Amino acid sequence: MKRDIDVGTAELIVDVAEQIIEDKGIEGFRLQDIADAIGIQFPSLYTHFKGKKEILSSIIDRAIKTLAQDFIDTDGDSPVALLKKGVNRQVIYFASNIAQVRLLLLDFTTVEGLPEFNRVAGKPGTLEQEGGTLRPMILRLEKILRDGQQQGLFKATDATVFFHTMLGTILVRLALTRPFPNAKSDPKAFGKLVTAMQNQIEDLAIAAVKRGI
Repeated sequence: MKRDIDVGTAELIVDVAEQIIEDKGIEGFRLQDIADAIGIQFPSLYTHFKGKKEILSSIIDRAIKTLAQDFIDTDGDSPVALLKKGVNRQVIYFASNIAQVRLLLLDFTTVEGLPEFNRVAGKPGTLEQEGGTLRPMILRLEKILRDGQQQGLFKATDATVFFHTMLGTILVRLALTRPFPNAKSDPKAFGKLVTAMQNQIEDLAIAAVKRGI
C-alpha cells in the first residue's frame, strides 16, 4: 500500500499511472514514464511505492472502493429507479477510468486473479461473500431487488448475479470500443457512448429482473 509520507505525491503518481495505462495499455506502462511526467528522479518513486505492482494495486483499489459505495438506498425512489441510478453511475465512472477497466479485465481473465489485486480485494471469489470488500454493496443491492420483488416489480434475482452481469457488460463493452472517445476533447461522442451503454445495461441486466421477462 502507499506509504504515509507525502500522500499528495503518491496520489499524483497513481493519477499519472492511470493516464499512461489509458494511453498506452498495461504493456506500455513503465515507471520511468511516470517519473518523467511528474518531473522527479526515478528513484524517488520508491519513496512512495515498492514497485510497479504496488502502483497497479492502488489503481485497482480505487475501482473496488467505488464499487463498494454504490447502490445506496434513497427514500422515495422506486426499486427500478435505484437500479438505474446505480447502473448509470457505474457506466459513467468506468467510462471515465479506462485504466481501471483494463486492469479489472486482466484480473478477471487470469486464473484465480492476479496476486497484487487479490491483496487489495481479498482472495478470489470472496469479494461479495461475508467479510468481503464488496459485501456491504451486495447487501444494499439485495434489499433493492427484494423490495422490487415484494412490490411485484421484479422476479426473484440473486444480487451477485445481477452485479456480475452489470459489471461484466460494462467492462466488455468499454474494452471493445475503438476508438474510445475522450470525455474532455470529444464530450459529445463520450456522452453518446455513455447513453448507449446505459441503455444496453438496462436491456440486459435490469430488464432481466423485471417480472414477466
